[in-house]
This record gives sequence, C-alpha cells and structure tokens, in this order.
Amino acid sequence: MLGIVLIALAAIIGLGFGVFSIAKGVANSGVTGVQENLDVVNSSAFTDYDQKIVTGTQVVSAIQGFEGKNVSVLIATSAMKNASVENKVSDGAGVGQAYSTKGSKVPGVYALSSKDSTSGYSMSTSGDTDLDGSKNTAFINYNALLMGTVAGGGEGGTGKGDYVENGGSIYFDNNCFRTTKGFETDSGKVLFNNITGNLSKSGMMEYVSTSARFQSFLIKDDSGTIMGVAFEQINSGK
Repeated sequence: MLGIVLIALAAIIGLGFGVFSIAKGVANSGVTGVQENLDVVNSSAFTDYDQKIVTGTQVVSAIQGFEGKNVSVLIATSAMKNASVENKVSDGAGVGQAYSTKGSKVPGVYALSSKDSTSGYSMSTSGDTDLDGSKNTAFINYNALLMGTVAGGGEGGTGKGDYVENGGSIYFDNNCFRTTKGFETDSGKVLFNNITGNLSKSGMMEYVSTSARFQSFLIKDDSGTIMGVAFEQINSGK
C-alpha cells in the first residue's frame, strides 16, 4: 500500500514539474514576443522621420513621443538658419532668456556638409546663404543631448558664449546625419534638455507652427545605430 502511495506521489510531483516547465516556456515566449513588438514599434517611429517631409504638428509630437528616451531631437526653424546659434539666441529673440531663467544655456548643434569639413550643411530647399557665401544650419538640441552640447562636453564645438553651451556638431552622410561622439552624460546618465516652452509661442525663434513644413532626417552614429531625429524647416514656396 505504501509503495502505491509513493508511486502516486512521485507521479503527481512529476506532473507538477512538467506543467511548470511548460508554463515557464510559454512565459518566456511571451516576453520575447512583447520585446519583438516593442522593437517593431520603435523602428516604425523612426521610419516616420526618415527622409520625410512632416508638419509642425508631427515635429512637436516627436518631442512628446520621445520624451525621456535616449533619443535626440534637433530642430532648426527658418528663423534660426543663416547665422550662428550664438548670434541668433542673443539678439533678443527670447531663446537665451528662456534658458537663463532655468539656470541653463542653449544646447546648440551645428550641421556640417561632411565628416572632415568645416563648411556648414544646408538643404537645397533652404535657400539661406550667410555673409561669406557658405551655407549654415544650426539646430537646438531637445530631449537627449548629443555630446558637445553642454559645458565641458566633447571636442569639435564652437566654444562657449554668453548664451550657448559648447556647440556639438553633426555631419551629413548617405541620406542621414551622423554623430561621432554619442550622448552627453553625467555619472553615466544621459543628460536631457526639456525646455520646450518657446516651441508653442508665436513670435519666438523656436516657434513651430502647426502648418509649417519640415524636412526630417535620422541621426546615426558611425555604426548605424539611430541616435535621434533632425528637423529643418522648409521655407514657404520651396
């Protein structure tokens, strides 16, 4: 009788382990499936801004959608083009003032025409030429900051002015912008710029009209990893 009980008990225990193993396998499969779905969503979000013309509404949505994530969002409105960031933010347009009240400075990023070039990049649709005949596009860096956009950051910047932090730079290559420096960090944590109030204030240099059109490009590092999105406003009539 005791032998029968022991055999039955062993069978029950074996069945229990079998059910547990099956459940664990299903759970792991579910986690993998969820992760794959998340990867697809992330890929789709970036695809929406890969060499696309978007509206101002979509630009603002990008900032909101990527908020808190390790994704840089660079914006150059028409008012920002054709001059240095330092000149633009210190001319009373309200940009430097908005940051100074927060105890910060404007994180500016310059776009170059190629990796080893010192010439500024500008889309053929921008039509802006500065005094020395070269093209120039300057962005403000929102959300995750690229290295070189805060004081003490990476090399290759434009220097620290009254309003602008050490300027970072990106360059245009193979239908996207690239950065060689990665994100700006402090004690291992990525730094962020969440000062976005002027984006919705008409008359401000940072103002993004809902009906404005922007050319968007992905920002990648040299390995092809997506670091963010850059938006440059397209002049009306272009």
